[in-house]
Amino acid sequence: MSDAVASVNRRLKRFSEVNRNVHYFDATPYLCPKGICSTHLQDTEQIYFDKGHLSIPGSWRLGEDVYAKEGVPKAFSVMKTTSSHAITVRHD
Repeated sequence: MSDAVASVNRRLKRFSEVNRNVHYFDATPYLCPKGICSTHLQDTEQIYFDKGHLSIPGSWRLGEDVYAKEGVPKAFSVMKTTSSHAITVRHD
């Protein structure tokens, strides 16, 4: 991870610590295990869509890994549905 990204992450974390309605979640341990970031999943599927966005398979994998390890992170557990549309989560 670049120093610039690490610096932004630190500032975001500090911001969340002093603003009770802001929650911070760091995906770095999942995207860069042992400090090594990869652009592809083990099955050679791309993790990123572009320089700053996850691909759909990358996003699914991140969500599955986070949920398997720690359940729903606090940053997401406070979210509320603002629509009458149901959200379906697939479990393959």
